[in-house]
Amino acid sequence: MRPDQKIQEHRDHEKSAQGLAVMGYLLLLIPVYLALIYGSFHLPLVADDVAFSVAASGLWEGQVFLCHPPLYTFLIGLLHKAGFVRENLRLFGAACFIANLYLIYAACRAAVRDPGKAWRTGFLAAFLFLINPMAVRGSLILDIDNTILSSITLLFVLAFAKLHERPELKTYLILGGLLALGFWSKLSTPLMLIAAVFIFYWLKDGFGKSAVRTAATASIGFGAFLITWYVLARLFDLQFFLIFDRAATVLRTGYDQRAFSLMAELADRIARTALWAGPFFLLLGALPGLSRITGFFSGNRSAAGIMDFISILFAVIFFGYIAVGGVIYGFPKYHYPMLALAAILAAFHIENLGLGFDKKTWPLYAGIIAAWGLYNIKVPGDLIYLVNHELRRLAILEPLNLAAGIKNFAARAGLYLAPAFIAGVFLRLRYKHSFAGTAALTLLLGSLAAAGALNLTQARADYSTTYLYGRDIGNTERLAALLMKVKADAPEGLIIAPEDVLYRAGIAETYPYCDWGKTRELFIQAVSDKNVSCVVYGLTWNSIFQYRTIFSDPSTLKVLRKSYNESALGEYTVWLRK
Repeated sequence: MRPDQKIQEHRDHEKSAQGLAVMGYLLLLIPVYLALIYGSFHLPLVADDVAFSVAASGLWEGQVFLCHPPLYTFLIGLLHKAGFVRENLRLFGAACFIANLYLIYAACRAAVRDPGKAWRTGFLAAFLFLINPMAVRGSLILDIDNTILSSITLLFVLAFAKLHERPELKTYLILGGLLALGFWSKLSTPLMLIAAVFIFYWLKDGFGKSAVRTAATASIGFGAFLITWYVLARLFDLQFFLIFDRAATVLRTGYDQRAFSLMAELADRIARTALWAGPFFLLLGALPGLSRITGFFSGNRSAAGIMDFISILFAVIFFGYIAVGGVIYGFPKYHYPMLALAAILAAFHIENLGLGFDKKTWPLYAGIIAAWGLYNIKVPGDLIYLVNHELRRLAILEPLNLAAGIKNFAARAGLYLAPAFIAGVFLRLRYKHSFAGTAALTLLLGSLAAAGALNLTQARADYSTTYLYGRDIGNTERLAALLMKVKADAPEGLIIAPEDVLYRAGIAETYPYCDWGKTRELFIQAVSDKNVSCVVYGLTWNSIFQYRTIFSDPSTLKVLRKSYNESALGEYTVWLRK
């Protein structure tokens, strides 16, 4: 055998061994993920989960309901047809999560040219995504952004990493095809992909080339979507413009007009998103991205590459959905696709700094993570619960104590951040890293500690840890059982109650929410209807506005007390007709 053949054989053997190691590592991550979701997988569907479960079953009953492009609904509809109903539809989200682990690794391999750095970056990025509580909990929600759309976004990033330097028809067809898949899932995030492509090429090659390349990709993607969607709508008698009307409505009503101010609402969205994603994790992903973006403006455009695109896309998704979309039922689901991008950027930044992880440093780092995580569990606790449930409870039931509650949150947030300063000083003195290296290492350890603590807290929580965060699961189940009994005693009666609890109880005949939840007059009209046998409202389901202007109003209570008996079931107020 010639020497060159031996060298090639050795390289092939190394490549095969490395491939097996990669697959082994990624397979080891799956049981970790399954352990994190084990106790929550079969919990009742919450809030918008119900809408997609109903849509999936409706496909086979001639009741097609689409407020978004239909790809996700069709896919979970197939699962429903195969016998996976209600909570078991979460299997699709779990499958997308597992696929994302591989796609994150593959994107890192495509983006990082040094093979040694590439696999280490991919391993770390996949692990950061695996343990992120927002990523884990989001995979249990029946929705688009946190399942199929996140995977399509990663596929686009992977393809762009391999093809962005080749402006040819094949590139435009592949990227356009992935954009079309994105549009088949949702209209908004693919537009952000287009915006990121345009910004990247503009900063790299100038406005003219950027406009041509972006227009070619966008035209193929959106054109393919429009044509195929039109054909499907004609074949199955679907409303072609409905999904566009829905998107336009979201744009028109992007902000709650009852908010104290636009800036207050934006700050609230940023805070809730940061709490869910993890402030240390977000900062670790954002800082290298910001430094690379500013590099464009300082004239360093020749080194532009896929990490610049990922940085731009991360920023576009973060700020885009802060502006429009925000947080739904306490969960920032629209931001879900950015988590994988943040993981890639964070891992790339850590690897580039060359911090020298070895057998000598790992025991100390593991000890810091364990101690920091235990501290988070015992001292600041679950800050998402504090914001989404406790502050909400105070705003509704004890408004005079709300200021004290906000001060308590501020104090606990300070306690949450304090270990970062202590760890940073300790690491700087011990290892003499640069300021950037010390900051990155501190943020990494803080991210791992915070994620581990919150995952443990959420895994053993007796309250909802997705939508309607903090809702008591036991009392919600008892309420569903009570409503089943009410319905059995009065089969013709209508019930006003949270829609997801009614769904859990198997009750379809309800008083239309849109007719009673808007104003005090409409609510009084609804409860005065003699066909209504039961009225229920709850702290996590109903809005602060409804409690303050409807449920607590003396005229409302007078009407209710005249015809109903009041009782409490945890956070729920139940009125049963006399």
